[in-house]
Amino acid sequence: MIARIAARYNVSVQDILGWNPGVRPDSIRVGQELVVQNPGPARHRVRFGEVLSAIAERYGVTIEDLVRWNPGLDPDHIRVGSTLVVHGQ
Repeated sequence: MIARIAARYNVSVQDILGWNPGVRPDSIRVGQELVVQNPGPARHRVRFGEVLSAIAERYGVTIEDLVRWNPGLDPDHIRVGSTLVVHGQ
């Protein structure tokens, strides 16, 4: 689970452990709060079946944010395999 969190925020597992002293990577629980410092924009590769609203919700941003950060992005027609830039909130 911690590796997925790290990938979502474009940081390493070691970064997350460093920001959260005492946290053990094998004992992360649903609902547990972790400190995550986002050093820069993440990149999200669009997968089959994904829609922009779900991607925006996943990262805690708006569709308008994604369109602004990705010039030329058509919010009604995103392509599988496309890479989107996502700035942390």
